[in-house]
Amino acid sequence: MNGLNTLQQPKATINESHEFDLNLLEVFESVYLFKSVKHAANQLNKSSAAISQSLNKLRLHFSDPLFVRHGMKLTSTTVADNIHAKLHDKYEDLLSELGYFITGQNTSEINVFTRGYSGIRIIPLLGSVIEKHDLQCKILHHIIDASNSSAEELLMLRKVDILFDAMPIHRVDFVCNALWEEELVLVCRQDHPRMGDYVPAEKIREENISMFNVADGLQNLIDKQYRLDLSIRRKAFSLRSNSIFTIAAMTAATDSLAIIPLALYLQMKEGFSLKVINTDIILPKITLYMIVKKATLENPVIENIIKKMMIHLNGQ
Repeated sequence: MNGLNTLQQPKATINESHEFDLNLLEVFESVYLFKSVKHAANQLNKSSAAISQSLNKLRLHFSDPLFVRHGMKLTSTTVADNIHAKLHDKYEDLLSELGYFITGQNTSEINVFTRGYSGIRIIPLLGSVIEKHDLQCKILHHIIDASNSSAEELLMLRKVDILFDAMPIHRVDFVCNALWEEELVLVCRQDHPRMGDYVPAEKIREENISMFNVADGLQNLIDKQYRLDLSIRRKAFSLRSNSIFTIAAMTAATDSLAIIPLALYLQMKEGFSLKVINTDIILPKITLYMIVKKATLENPVIENIIKKMMIHLNGQ
């Protein structure tokens, strides 16, 4: 009897592994990265109830809570950290291999993610390159929601083919190329009662100033440098927005000033009746980056688009 029991035990373990739903790994990775059932559900296009149900299955399988609530976010347990460390790279490799056989590396739909501002600058450029070289593909453009997704998280979850952002990502499995620098300018409406041809910094300090959100880390840099220049200013920023058009409309309708990219000012100045304020305040510049996972470059369609775009930017 002891010999029979010894032979039966491995069989039970194998059956248990066969019964494990591999789709639960995607749920686990999403919750682990976003630390939120709601945000994981949004990324996976599932309901929060479905994510919670999957989490319960994972907790039962691993005999561990995996995630516990800490304030507004979920905190991973030690078991969850170990699972992520052991499985994440293998899971990514598996998806890459499956993608090769499923798509044949010839997909014509390319998911491009940008923030609202960079999309205005990048998508027309991308479209002109595709049109010029008659590249057969469809661009699916998505806006990064700054409230629940970082660029790195989106790339790690394989929701993105090409990502354009104002913050670089330095990882061995990513390719990150700087595209160009964006100059920022201080603007106001053309008939502003206090803004003449030249306005010294001390006068600027007395005004409300609107800013658009570029990227979390970069925004902190801009805020820090800008507030250093205007350290004794008496008023707070009047508006923060992810929409450059909202900022422009606010500036056109009020006495508020705004900090926006020069390239967009040149496009919007007539429509919104804006003008640049000449001042001795030095604003930082923004660098736009193109970020792609190395595995994505195995797709010849994407590789060709990126190559043609870089040639275009380099003036060749």
